[in-house]
Amino acid sequence: MPLVSPDWVRARFEQIREHEATHVEFLSTALGLAGASAVAPCEYNFHFTDVHSFVDTSEVLEAVGATAYTGGAALVNDKVSTPRERVRPPEYDSTQEYLTAAASILAVEARHAAWISSAAQGHNAWDTAFQPALTPNQVYTVATSFIESCPASNADSLPPLTAFAPLAVTNARPGRTAILTFATPTSSKSLYAAFISSIAAPVFVPTYNGNQVAIPHDLLGFAFCVVTTKDGGDLDDATTVAGPAILNFPFDSRGRTA
Repeated sequence: MPLVSPDWVRARFEQIREHEATHVEFLSTALGLAGASAVAPCEYNFHFTDVHSFVDTSEVLEAVGATAYTGGAALVNDKVSTPRERVRPPEYDSTQEYLTAAASILAVEARHAAWISSAAQGHNAWDTAFQPALTPNQVYTVATSFIESCPASNADSLPPLTAFAPLAVTNARPGRTAILTFATPTSSKSLYAAFISSIAAPVFVPTYNGNQVAIPHDLLGFAFCVVTTKDGGDLDDATTVAGPAILNFPFDSRGRTA
């Protein structure tokens, strides 16, 4: 990891913090005008112990944030803000729509992720040609690993969400065998590992020996692994057994992973 000048790295993270605070204020206002309430803050544990682990965690959070906004775009039903004048931040054009605002936030989140991965970490600034998209339940499952507790009142502001069983993937390298750790289901159905790395359908790989899988050799950058009973097509909640787990395979300018 570069971090040759912690002062400038810290200053950039402070700018990211200001962006995130602006996003929270804007989204809270938009929800209020739509007759909904923003959730109250939860208690979090991000598990970092020093500067390096803070940057590592930030890289993961920004990558997940970008996938969450990408997956959530299709769920924005009320495309036009009403009244637009009261929803927009000071620099926001009143002719824009909610979906455009979400896309604008997504673009900034992706730029945050790119800066952390490249300038702060010395890794690739992008992964594939398309940003992966996660469903609300998949995002919620990832988020629960950082949540200690939440106010009970938040349940009234959220749609029903399901956190799938946690999944850990160890010894993960493209083209190598990895170990999957998850609660073994009582069903005797065959299990597959689905790898999400773009907006295309996941890559499904059969597991063997109950907890092993061959990682696809062509995965680059961030990807998400889900254990499922499906062997193709699109993932769905009913067939999800565990995950997603977050994988990251940094690569150099010639597309070579470590």
